[in-house]
Amino acid sequence: MEEITIDLKDLFQVVMDHKKKIAAITAAFMIAGGAYLCIASPVYQSTSLLRIKQDKGLGDSLMSKVSGGNTLDDKQRMMTDAEILKSRNVVLPVIEKTEERDDDGELPDYESYVKKHIVTKPYKDTEILEVDVTGKSPEQA
Repeated sequence: MEEITIDLKDLFQVVMDHKKKIAAITAAFMIAGGAYLCIASPVYQSTSLLRIKQDKGLGDSLMSKVSGGNTLDDKQRMMTDAEILKSRNVVLPVIEKTEERDDDGELPDYESYVKKHIVTKPYKDTEILEVDVTGKSPEQA
């Protein structure tokens, strides 16, 4: 097997020979990045961690202490709570208070609002639910 060696002096010399090209490419990407920042509208995100206490009836509390309790039922409850947070009863009042009406006096559509702005992620094997909400301003988020 051949041994590959790299001479640092040769590498430094190659970089120094092409320093104008490297500087020009770096400057071009910095200008492109600055132009994007000027054009793009900012998006703000609010992240909340919610502890969802599971209902513990007499049967549930005894079964949960035994190893191999019903984790499928816990996951189903967590997903149910996540969907409740994204339900019309919760989201429509938020849309009415935070969003501006368009030229026709219409508010954003519920389905598209939820898809674009609200993400729920339950943490694995915990009672914690992460809710991420995005908006055009910190107050909206």
